[in-house]
Amino acid sequence: MAAAPVTRRGAAIAFALAAALGAGAPAASEPVTVDYYDVHGDTLLEVARWMDRNGPAGDDGRRFHGYTRWQVSWRYQFKPGRDACATAAVDTDLKVTMQLPRWRPPERVPAAAVREWERYMVALRAHEDGHAAIGAAVAEAIRRELAAMRSPSGCAALAEAIERRASQILDDHKARELAYDASTDHGATQGARLRVGVFR
Repeated sequence: MAAAPVTRRGAAIAFALAAALGAGAPAASEPVTVDYYDVHGDTLLEVARWMDRNGPAGDDGRRFHGYTRWQVSWRYQFKPGRDACATAAVDTDLKVTMQLPRWRPPERVPAAAVREWERYMVALRAHEDGHAAIGAAVAEAIRRELAAMRSPSGCAALAEAIERRASQILDDHKARELAYDASTDHGATQGARLRVGVFR
């Protein structure tokens, strides 16, 4: 007979895009909450500078143009056996929140500048989707690995092993986040950099 369900929640992990005048996606079934913040300026340069000063703040207080936060929680039940305690009914929940800018260009803004903003937003969202995809990978990895765990030392020992393994998975994916930003130059290689010098 299984014991009562156990629920654990991983620490919220937040990753931001660098905001040097510019700066990832879960599976389609995973919900993503997008919070838009209004930006102000009559030119792309003014908009970029406004985001530098007022964009979403990271945990260290720095400002960014875009920000993605994901949180994974996991639940499972114990299945005691004659030789070992195993997991049963393992499930995970993923919550992803993105903060993205929204600019309403004044009528006098050149059409080319509006097109540049639209291009930038597509690229910024694509980069943020990449961060969100890492969160989805964490949820799947935890679900898959916890479902296969068992301990001959009993359910208490299994619970400790589960928490150690889940924490390791989280840490591994933190490193993956950093590598993703490094390889894309915080989205710049994906086009997530506002070309303010061309359309002032």
